[in-house]
Amino acid sequence: MQRQVQNPSQESTATSGRGFDFRQIGIARPGRRGEHYEREADRAATHVAGGSGEHASGLLPGTERQSAPAAGRDAEAAPSSTRAGGRPLDRGLRAAMEARFGHDFSQVRVHTDSRAAASAQAANAQAYTVGSHIYFAPQRYAADTPAGRRLVAHELAHVVQQQGKTARLATGQILSPAPISVQHKLALTGNAADINRVITVMNAGLAPQFQARLNSASEVEIVSSGLEGPPTAANQTFITRLRAIINESATTTVSVVAGGVPIVGSYALEQIDIADIEALGIGERGWDARAALLHELIEQRQKQHGATAAERGYGSPTTGAHGEGLAAELGMIGAVLESDTNLVGATRNADGTMNGHRTVVFRYPDGTRFRVEVTLDHNNITNVRRTRLP
Repeated sequence: MQRQVQNPSQESTATSGRGFDFRQIGIARPGRRGEHYEREADRAATHVAGGSGEHASGLLPGTERQSAPAAGRDAEAAPSSTRAGGRPLDRGLRAAMEARFGHDFSQVRVHTDSRAAASAQAANAQAYTVGSHIYFAPQRYAADTPAGRRLVAHELAHVVQQQGKTARLATGQILSPAPISVQHKLALTGNAADINRVITVMNAGLAPQFQARLNSASEVEIVSSGLEGPPTAANQTFITRLRAIINESATTTVSVVAGGVPIVGSYALEQIDIADIEALGIGERGWDARAALLHELIEQRQKQHGATAAERGYGSPTTGAHGEGLAAELGMIGAVLESDTNLVGATRNADGTMNGHRTVVFRYPDGTRFRVEVTLDHNNITNVRRTRLP
């Protein structure tokens, strides 16, 4: 079934309180456009698993296909793929399906818990697919029965579709690239030119296989770039963490400014400064624009949708929203913080902004160390200097 789916003193340094403008994680209901993908999946299920394909579309028996204005509670019910990891396909089932589809399903995860069941029922579905995650209604994951096997085959067809490029199955059938199911739109707020600069940094983190773009509603979509080749380890981290938020039902909202009040970003104001993020550069050792953007997204997601007050609070480098964002950032950089001076030589301007310097040392697993010195003028990064240490 398809779904288109600080405290100001804490923020006085170049990595405190970052924010990112990632908005709108809503679901577009399967209407006429979705019917094409459903018919393809139905045909694939029949070819792969045999039988008539009755109810293979994923809709609960007795229901009709939903049109565009369908009920919206499923958006709130859909669980985050990161909160419930699911389990791999059974070994024998996976081997059989890979042989028939001609595709690798090692990353597919099956969800049959109560949250998955509730979200599937809310969508009037026997099952639905989000990227490589398949969510089943109660007692619908029954691959040892003909009907259950057809349903699994139908959803695996959606997995193939959602890889973002046209695919030919071992049976000879062609599957069209489809948007990731339950993909939540990302609406960037602010000046259009500044938003486009954010998209550019985002694309640097999604390359080479994916790219972000704005649709006619000014919402961000993640689509296939049409390029081949594996992503770097850093970009794989970016893609994985970004998709986790995109596939969540909650809406994370942040605005974009350039040369504004935030130093890189503001937890309190829920803003990012794209000019500061760009100043960190891409592909250099230590601070990196892509990683900073990821930090902001994670931090704001935690602030707005953390399960507990502690998760929603700003916290520290190891706790709260800031701690979660920093962990994501360092995970993408692939290093740990050895030392951090915070803001030194600080002077306050008449407008309340700060001047000063901050120096951080990053240590990599191979033992190499890099010192990154950042200069601030009126809360804006004006210079970044990197030095490899002995």
